[in-house]
Amino acid sequence: MRKMMTSSSLKMGAIPVGRCARVGSYSFAAVMLIALGTRASAQSQGGHPDVDGDGLVFAQEHILGTSPTSADSDHDGFSDLEEIARGSSPTSGDSRPDPSHRLGIGTAAHAQSDGVHVLVGVFMSDMNLRNKQLEIGLYGHNQMVALSNTYLAAHATLSYHPASVTSGCVALIDLILDPNMVHSAGHLTVWARAAIPGSTITTTCSTLHLLSIAGIVVWAMPVPRPASHEAADDGSSDSIYVPLLPAPSGGGAGGNGSGSGSGGSPGNWEPGEVCFQHSTPVGSDGAGVVNEVTSAGCVAGWDGFCPASCSATVGSTYRTPDPLVLIGG
Repeated sequence: MRKMMTSSSLKMGAIPVGRCARVGSYSFAAVMLIALGTRASAQSQGGHPDVDGDGLVFAQEHILGTSPTSADSDHDGFSDLEEIARGSSPTSGDSRPDPSHRLGIGTAAHAQSDGVHVLVGVFMSDMNLRNKQLEIGLYGHNQMVALSNTYLAAHATLSYHPASVTSGCVALIDLILDPNMVHSAGHLTVWARAAIPGSTITTTCSTLHLLSIAGIVVWAMPVPRPASHEAADDGSSDSIYVPLLPAPSGGGAGGNGSGSGSGGSPGNWEPGEVCFQHSTPVGSDGAGVVNEVTSAGCVAGWDGFCPASCSATVGSTYRTPDPLVLIGG
């Protein structure tokens, strides 16, 4: 039985990370392989079905808007998981990974009866996770920590999945968080970064932001951009609130909208809408960036729910890890 993370265990097996700090994780793969064994592919996670075998269970596919019966939802030659790991959109055939990048990392989240599942996908062009420097950590209570290999081995599973590059693959780490971790922090960021030691390849990183709203864990999921649109130069971002609620039965049906489990409607949240939020960085605070919500409101036409407090978040601030810290700048 896998151990659970509690609100009092944030510092257990964790290593503080300061600006420009480095935590060696070269033995991550070895620890995971010894503790869990290798898996060529995972057809389920905790009993949740993965019909198309792409590493994403139904609940996760529902949140992302990808097909649960096709590993390549947009039919562009790259699996949904590979596109997540390489930073392109799995639902747009016009959005494809950069072929020059030999390493990539991406994150996603969904809920099951045993907690919040954070998926970290690592694309590798050489199938060798052992020679990568991989770190996964948390940022909350204005503190950034890297989770130790031993801790990850106790709270996560590892599986391997094919990639479009015949010499490569995608390693999928499924890390389970106790929802109380998010409720205690109010706003918790899971970060991950990867690099090839001794290589000139720039460190790649990914972050996933979780919030606690009225007792519900919410993923502030980035709004997918069309391939023709680049990220704003000012660091601003758009996100939608996705409530992470598991199906009461523990099955993989996943839900009645934007990630909420079947029968688990988020109370007084407005159905058929989502909270669309625009944030802009306004300063830095140690290892974190202070972001201000400049606009927010319920937007119709989405298969989701919008909390009554959505528009009230305008003017509020929250902290996320400084990307320069994550890439070692």
